[in-house]
Amino acid sequence: YDERSDAWALGCVIYEMICLHRPFHQAEGNIAILALRVMEGRYDREALARVAGCYNGLLILALAGLMTLDPGQRSRASEVLPTVERLRRELVGP
Repeated sequence: YDERSDAWALGCVIYEMICLHRPFHQAEGNIAILALRVMEGRYDREALARVAGCYNGLLILALAGLMTLDPGQRSRASEVLPTVERLRRELVGP
């Protein structure tokens, strides 16, 4: 366990904010299937694809980095922070 687990959790929160449901919502009724989907990184990518065009592409790319299954390939929150800060500045100004 290191900060990349926290980055995964941040990705789940951002996903829910964008899609208005949790990334693994399709398996929430069965804890065993939910655990399997989380371990396999099988979140609802189709729902994300449907709404992606409504959001800045940088946000979607940052989210993809945070939701990468392999911790060695997953973005760290510190790597995503400059992108998030840039998007914030674009929305609300300096």
